[in-house]
Amino acid sequence: MGSRCCIEKAPAPSLRSIGLPKAEEWQANRTDSGRVFSCEKGENVRWSFPAVRRSVGKVDNCQVGVYASLCNDTFATLVNEKLFLPKNWVEDKNRCDKAGIPNTERIFRTKPQLALALVDECIAHGVAFDWVGADGLYGHSDILCSGLDKRGLLFVLDVHNDETVFFEEPVLAVPLDQGNRGRKPKHPKPDRQAERLDDYLTKLSENDWEQVKVRKTTKGWLCLRVHKCAVWSWNRKDAQARRRTFSHNPNRKR
Repeated sequence: MGSRCCIEKAPAPSLRSIGLPKAEEWQANRTDSGRVFSCEKGENVRWSFPAVRRSVGKVDNCQVGVYASLCNDTFATLVNEKLFLPKNWVEDKNRCDKAGIPNTERIFRTKPQLALALVDECIAHGVAFDWVGADGLYGHSDILCSGLDKRGLLFVLDVHNDETVFFEEPVLAVPLDQGNRGRKPKHPKPDRQAERLDDYLTKLSENDWEQVKVRKTTKGWLCLRVHKCAVWSWNRKDAQARRRTFSHNPNRKR
């Protein structure tokens, strides 16, 4: 992703700054109590498999995990983690036996599923936080977004530039049968076309942006140029699209 985009659960009037740092930076935006975010990190360990290691910029044997970090102001600490097991590992009993992986853990779960489990465990253990944040892999996941929605949690998630959304609420309905040959329509379709976020951003004018105060620094207030609007996201399963708030900050580059 060339520039910073994120989808936050609407309404979120106190999160106008919306830009999330990369997980490896261990930075935090100011909130009342803190925040929990999920991230990935690879290290060489005994239980390893080929994967992209961001620290070395290539495919290498490593362990991939999903981590939860509680952050407040300039303070941060890891509070939970889960090992990610590829599907081919879970299906290889001999490999799991040799690595000493407990039978109860030999279940394939995606990283967003692991992240949602981490959030649940934080809540169960009484960890207090204001909102959940994560990078684009998790922001693209309907499993995590809908799961956080069902739990009534506020969240700010990065999304990819090619993410498609609706800028007006779509009407979903099963198309009428035209009497043509073939199968009768049975799945709902939207009454309008979804649009890529990067295409939408190219149409904005100077009046569509605003300067937002993010936090105080040693040199004064950190201000960012931000665009914010309502969007609707549909997973092609639900009977109704979900309303989100799309926020974009071109000041931060990956």
